[in-house]
Amino acid sequence: LYDKKVPLYEMYDFIIVKGVGGKMSSSLGNVIALKDCLEVYEPEIIRFLFAGTRPKTEFAISFDEDVIKVYSDYDKLERIYFGKEEVSKEKLKKQKRIYELSQVNDLPKEMPFQPNFRHLTMLTQIHNGDIDKVVEDFEDKERVKKRAVNAWNWVKKHAPEDYRFEIQEDVKVELNDKEKKALKLLAKKLENDYDEDGLFNEFYDICKKVGIENTDFFKAAYKVLINKEKGPRLAGFILAIGKEKVIKLFKEVK
Repeated sequence: LYDKKVPLYEMYDFIIVKGVGGKMSSSLGNVIALKDCLEVYEPEIIRFLFAGTRPKTEFAISFDEDVIKVYSDYDKLERIYFGKEEVSKEKLKKQKRIYELSQVNDLPKEMPFQPNFRHLTMLTQIHNGDIDKVVEDFEDKERVKKRAVNAWNWVKKHAPEDYRFEIQEDVKVELNDKEKKALKLLAKKLENDYDEDGLFNEFYDICKKVGIENTDFFKAAYKVLINKEKGPRLAGFILAIGKEKVIKLFKEVK
């Protein structure tokens, strides 16, 4: 019809919708539309799921915590393509072709900035979905904004409970004397400037001074910050929330 060779047709087996349940089936009414996938995945990553799978085989589109791994796998593929991560020559040829087939527009001339998807799930929750605040400290704001929107959609609609949190406005938990003393000491320490590694080391110094188990210290901090016993890595989490907010909450512990 178009005076061109007919493209080779390659079909795939069943596509499993992981995190939703079962195989996609119109008769069962559990079909996931492309727009649903685009709420969570960048277009290139959806193409990557197909391009990285052998035809005539079954594969899964994940909406559970595997979403984080899919983003990580795509970012690794991108680093391989641009020579930032080494693989064998045999694997390199295949990986480069998968990356090329994954692109929706022209191939990037240089490696794009890669905002970490898991980190964005944390930042979007800290800022309660305010994407403009999330991107404030990044240079490539457009790149970050696109992925941050996907991260926020995933958190709201699909993320397991372990990945969800809400920063508390006031302290709603009761702590024992050692826990209170440790957090009060941490609040005082936070008046100084720290990077993530430096702050992490302070946690263990505080635990030794107070005589509190490390696990109890971390649980107490998370209880005050998000009313849960665990959460994102504490040092980076505190710095992302902002020291003023954290100091305020820790000082309110009674």
